[in-house]
Amino acid sequence: MQNPINLIDPTGMAPEDGDPKRRNSVVIDGSKSDKHDKALKANKKAVQKLDSSVTVISAKSRKDMMNQISSHLEDSEKMGDVSILSHGNYDDTGFYIGKDYINTKSKMESLGVELAKYSDSDTNIAITACHLGAGHNPESSKDMLQILSNSTKANVFTSMTWGAATENRFNNSDVPYFFSDPTYTVFDKTPLSPVNYKDKELGKTRLNSIKNLGNTLYLRPNSNPKIIKDVYFTRTGFIKY
Repeated sequence: MQNPINLIDPTGMAPEDGDPKRRNSVVIDGSKSDKHDKALKANKKAVQKLDSSVTVISAKSRKDMMNQISSHLEDSEKMGDVSILSHGNYDDTGFYIGKDYINTKSKMESLGVELAKYSDSDTNIAITACHLGAGHNPESSKDMLQILSNSTKANVFTSMTWGAATENRFNNSDVPYFFSDPTYTVFDKTPLSPVNYKDKELGKTRLNSIKNLGNTLYLRPNSNPKIIKDVYFTRTGFIKY
């Protein structure tokens, strides 16, 4: 079967003989209002532009996400490309699924075991949480995410800098949006750089995130992590690089 990372199919994943049928999905936070969360507001607008073949999961919690994945997939159907639009934390590596924060190796492994019921080596999981791939301790980030890749047997992609939340993420299936956009700006429309960027909320410099502007951490089961660029999301739910 062709690797779905490199395939854009407006009709969804058409399996070859003997291959399982697959479904692309996008997960957003369903646990709170977007009134004070600009990223969530942008994500809600973004998913409205997805092709109807893509399943949108508004998850209140990790358990809620798993219940929805189970209910949406038909018998013997597998997850295709899964995009989890989430928040992260530079000083406490992890990502949110609804109200639940996945920030330890044990949580990452147990999540992977649950997802493994529906994933395999042709499944791709992208997590947009800021700093997940390179927070204050990049090696710890790699170790935790490698556990997720190993336990799901899936490919895992995550931003090594700020995750650019934009309502245009899935705007056009022919012109997909960057996963980690090096031109993305956070505060006062000031471009990020080691010279002029300092987090105004926490008063701490995000040095590892600055060093990794535009970088995505790519993990494969039982393989060494890679750093890649130019990862895209598409309107049909595919993750492409």
